[in-house]
Amino acid sequence: MPPATAARTWWFRLVAVGAAAAALHHLLAALHVATVDDGPTWRHFLFVGIDAALVPLLLRRPRWLVWPLALLAGQQVVSHGRRAVAWWQAGRGLDLVSIIVIVGLVVSVWLLATERDASSSASS
Repeated sequence: MPPATAARTWWFRLVAVGAAAAALHHLLAALHVATVDDGPTWRHFLFVGIDAALVPLLLRRPRWLVWPLALLAGQQVVSHGRRAVAWWQAGRGLDLVSIIVIVGLVVSVWLLATERDASSSASS
């Protein structure tokens, strides 16, 4: 595992809990138990898998995780960014869930990238 500080470990545990909560949200939406989201069922099942897979990966933080997480962060910035703008334009105020998702993923990518850099420097 790359060098970690207590703050990084805490952050990634928090984000892993968020990923688990997102997996549960998408599962409930896919099963039509939660009607909060109007996305297609296949998309919810896709994110059940992605979010569930993220939980152990965020806790272990393999060096390669930065790349798929960066792709996911980019996709979520577009998806949740659109949603946040739509909420704002509709007069619904701030979409806190979208803001949390975007900030959480972008900060996580940055922390993973800096961990990679630190571990690369330490091993050279």
